[in-house]
Amino acid sequence: MLDDFSDPVEVIAASDVVITHCFSSPTADALSACIPAFWYESGDATRGYPLDKVKGLVAHGFQELEKRLEESKGQDFWERLSSQGLFYEMITPSLDCHALSQFRDELNAISKSPQA
Repeated sequence: MLDDFSDPVEVIAASDVVITHCFSSPTADALSACIPAFWYESGDATRGYPLDKVKGLVAHGFQELEKRLEESKGQDFWERLSSQGLFYEMITPSLDCHALSQFRDELNAISKSPQA
């Protein structure tokens, strides 16, 4: 269990695979750190959303969840994702595990600037 001062990115970076329910940011953080990850949607309400168009990034229902877990093992996961140009258009190519943290910092800086 993390306390309020822990950085979830450190836990993500030490993980074998990351699964988040719906479209929360830890999956993007994991992918930017080259950790196999995907979004889990327990139903079909979000089929067809942009991230759903990248094969292997979203699992709908328990059967797809099991399939994605099996697919996340080994280098094949990255080969499948990287063969899709759409993957790199949607997930940061910097792959440094801090993409969302950097984005949050930028938003914070903008909100504190006198122009905001």
